[in-house]
Amino acid sequence: MAASKKDIEAIDRLTPLQQGMLFQTLSTPESMVYFEQLSCTLKTDLDAAAFEQAWQAAADALPILRSAFVWERQAQPVRVVFRHVNVPWQNLDWRDLDETEQDLRWTRLLNDERARGFDLNRPPLMRCVLVRLQDARYRLVWNHHHLLLDGWSIPLLMTKVFSAYEAICAGEAVNLESPPPFEDYLRWIDSKPSSEPFWREALADFDHESPLAQALTGANKTTVESHDYRHASISLPQQTEEK
Repeated sequence: MAASKKDIEAIDRLTPLQQGMLFQTLSTPESMVYFEQLSCTLKTDLDAAAFEQAWQAAADALPILRSAFVWERQAQPVRVVFRHVNVPWQNLDWRDLDETEQDLRWTRLLNDERARGFDLNRPPLMRCVLVRLQDARYRLVWNHHHLLLDGWSIPLLMTKVFSAYEAICAGEAVNLESPPPFEDYLRWIDSKPSSEPFWREALADFDHESPLAQALTGANKTTVESHDYRHASISLPQQTEEK
């Protein structure tokens, strides 16, 4: 990752959970276990340009979406937050295809996106593809690495995206609230007592490696594959012109 100091907003150490995810990602890169795909069907006369701007506005407001992860030549892995990133975005128009061909291409698209993966050194660790199926029907796939967000955070992000979209369509300024400083969370973690004594007591009777440890370090290394793509249908208000 090549970047100048003026491009960097912050450098933070990782949380223990992020350290674990990074370790497993680097140990078993073929598993793609932390590659996340969320897709949805949008039933509306969507303003595609405004929708793309809304995702960019979310990235501008949320430092985690502008983050990369660096571990080489470091005493410990760190998260590097860039001041600005462009959200990779692709628009496709499949309205001339029948439904069967659309479904085949959609499945191929999801698989191709997973195969691309992410370079954890290069932000953003997310990208979007918007496919127009009919005049008022779209499919969106949002690919991202699990290092960025957990399941609880995704609805919060989507709320920001659609809030920005509504503001842009209404010709209003986008005003997305920034999250509390990440350093506050790191300090909170430091203030908590160590859980090591609890786990040492709980695992005191174990005298052999767990299956997970064997999979990561032994000859029986396994590949985890998942094709259970999460999908939702969303109906947005139709855009109307003022009279």
